[in-house]
Amino acid sequence: MGRFQYEGETYPAIYDPNLKVVEKKLEDLRYEVTHGMYRTPSKITVQGWFDEWIEKYKKPRVKAGTIENYTNNYNGQIKPIIGKKRLTSVRIEHIEKIYNVMSNKGLAKGTIKIVAAILSGMFKQAVKLGMLKENVVALSTLSNGKERKEKVVLSMEQQKAFLEYAKEYSPFYELYQLALCTGMRNGEVRGLTWADIDFEKKEVHVTGTIKYIKSYGHYRDTPKTKTSRRTIPMLGVCCDMLIRQREKQEETKKLAGALWKPLEGLEDLVFTTNEGRPVTRDRVTADLKRCMKNMQEEGIDIPVFTFHTLRHTFATRGLECGIELKSMQCILGHATFSMTADLYSHVLPDTKVKEMEKMEQIFEKEA
Repeated sequence: MGRFQYEGETYPAIYDPNLKVVEKKLEDLRYEVTHGMYRTPSKITVQGWFDEWIEKYKKPRVKAGTIENYTNNYNGQIKPIIGKKRLTSVRIEHIEKIYNVMSNKGLAKGTIKIVAAILSGMFKQAVKLGMLKENVVALSTLSNGKERKEKVVLSMEQQKAFLEYAKEYSPFYELYQLALCTGMRNGEVRGLTWADIDFEKKEVHVTGTIKYIKSYGHYRDTPKTKTSRRTIPMLGVCCDMLIRQREKQEETKKLAGALWKPLEGLEDLVFTTNEGRPVTRDRVTADLKRCMKNMQEEGIDIPVFTFHTLRHTFATRGLECGIELKSMQCILGHATFSMTADLYSHVLPDTKVKEMEKMEQIFEKEA
């Protein structure tokens, strides 16, 4: 243990079993004090700093959904391990324990990276304000989480079988068909409004996405990124389906009468419940699971998949049909070209072969 006094004031004791480490830290402390660089260690806990960091530095800059995501990840992964510790007492081993616990739970690497980003933001801001000398998160090693499973893509036969089944037995057939015709995300499809559809030009304008927060309920938010705001050309079959969907909704509205009570600001949604309310993500997920289970029990070849599979299936079909990768990036609303290329590189080899076969035909003619 080492202790330092200067001009009658005693500074916090330094503990370490290694005498040389204590001497080095005392030397650093002495330098900081005598050069006016020393700051009294903050007594704030990690919990207290998280609350302050969210309120002052995140809420003014990020969306409400992101704040909820940060809070859920903090409460679930960070708080149980270091929430009660003083911010200044958090060490590298504490941060790595958070990662290791998550990895041992079998959580995905992407989830661990999200928690790492939250921790990094908290500690980086604390260093910037002089509350900490260094960002221990930046010095920590990230654990390897569970590898992401290979993306499921429906074959042509499976896609056709699913739509045929959904048309007969699901209330969300039109919603699924739109996803398979446009590659729109779950929240984008459920948040689509009639004002977003240009039947004359046969275009769908993606201008928003439906979100849900426990403390507020459903609301329509701006798209995920700048590139998510986009215009998608409509296939003829998609245009016809939406015309039928509009007629179907008008009929439902008449039957509901006084029970038709859409939420304020969400009166123009294309897909709603029988009372005009937004369709929830959970309800769509439950319906998909029911469809898959029933189809498999009936002996129909269909894999276990999620709503996002419909987006992947659309992209795969498009690339197989010759849509250029850059065009697909714009249709999907990906932020970068590399993102699209990385996600759908498995389709490209077949496409390249077909393109080279076209070249071969040219040479055969010349021969």
